[in-house]
Amino acid sequence: MISNPYKDPGFKVLAKTAAILQSLDEEPVINRLTLAAQKTVCPSLRLASPTEWKRCRLIISIGGDGTFLSAAHSNYDSNIPIVGINMGSLGFMAEMQPNELEAALPRLVQGDYDIEERMMLQASWQHAGEPADLCGYALNEVLLTRGGNPRIIPIELYIDGEFIELISSDGLMVSTPTGSTGYALAAGGPIVHPSMKLLQITPVCPHSLYNRSYIVPAGAAVTLSLRQYPYSAVLSLDGRQDLAFSDTDQVTISQADHVLRLVRLKEENFFEALPNKLRGRAYPRKNEADVSPLS
Repeated sequence: MISNPYKDPGFKVLAKTAAILQSLDEEPVINRLTLAAQKTVCPSLRLASPTEWKRCRLIISIGGDGTFLSAAHSNYDSNIPIVGINMGSLGFMAEMQPNELEAALPRLVQGDYDIEERMMLQASWQHAGEPADLCGYALNEVLLTRGGNPRIIPIELYIDGEFIELISSDGLMVSTPTGSTGYALAAGGPIVHPSMKLLQITPVCPHSLYNRSYIVPAGAAVTLSLRQYPYSAVLSLDGRQDLAFSDTDQVTISQADHVLRLVRLKEENFFEALPNKLRGRAYPRKNEADVSPLS
């Protein structure tokens, strides 16, 4: 189990989850990110070794979408399914609410769930013509951004080695279908069903008379570089890993070898659920009867 203490104050939901699992003759364990819980409210929880962690049947993420992303990144190559308990405002990736634990956890123990596979990205970074190194993975997006610099950045976009255009903007991101409802949506990108296999390329605040995303096949290789930029930009992977990026660097983003295995306990229509999640962000939800057709 992985729990975010800022979303789960006092690890109350973690403690409840552990107690239910133990009553079902399961042995829940925690990783080093949740070690503080062992010293406070859950002394019975054991810190799993890296080898034990990779033998777990499920990973339970307790927090918001950021906590879920951290779980996905830290367990990229384990192939262990992840299930989220939503303690955040959106919970796009979460499958359970805290008030559903008594009904949902026995189903997890019994294996009564479906697995949904989500495409991930990998980024290979090349510095000054040196051999490329794999620098990380992303579930949502890989973003090249100006960071804290006040000037827009000129980004050269290549698809499968062919130069497409120079985009002067605050940044340029390559997203998965899962990431299409994240930063890419805020930047004006399209909403893509998460089951699709494709790459979405979306500028952030481009200095242009038009702003459109590119949609390319999942097998494409998207390369980004800077044209004569005297400042340091930032290459960010899901906001979990940030790297300094200069105009002697280039990054190639492509479909990763692994996928995220997401636990599903119930059938949900993606396009029906999406408006409710966005409307409910950090605000109490209205009753459907109180929402006018134009709201």
